[in-house]
Amino acid sequence: MKLKFSNKSTWYFYFFVAGIFLIVVSSNLFSHGMFVDGLLYSTLAKNMANGIGTFWTPHYTATLSPNFHRHPPLAFGLQSIFFRIFGENRLVEKLYSLLVILIAAIIISKIWKTLYYKYA
Repeated sequence: MKLKFSNKSTWYFYFFVAGIFLIVVSSNLFSHGMFVDGLLYSTLAKNMANGIGTFWTPHYTATLSPNFHRHPPLAFGLQSIFFRIFGENRLVEKLYSLLVILIAAIIISKIWKTLYYKYA
């Protein structure tokens, strides 16, 4: 089954939700700084993009966690692909973050629709 958009109030609701989402996300997405986790992920991904470390043994620094095994490596690997394609820039990190947010929103939406039609 597909959702039917029969009246304009439904569209207004979706635009309202999208607007609130953009307001909440854009303040963090377009800021100049990152938290410690973001710096850690970015450093590991940049090292991987520059050939320092591998997907299964990411490298942080020579003195601090030369073999980093504290988090699953998929996020580092995906972000390193972005760095290889687009170069090392702050905008690349923001583009990657936006893409991950959109993919997560699509997956959550699919799960909600599946549960709604299953139990409705």
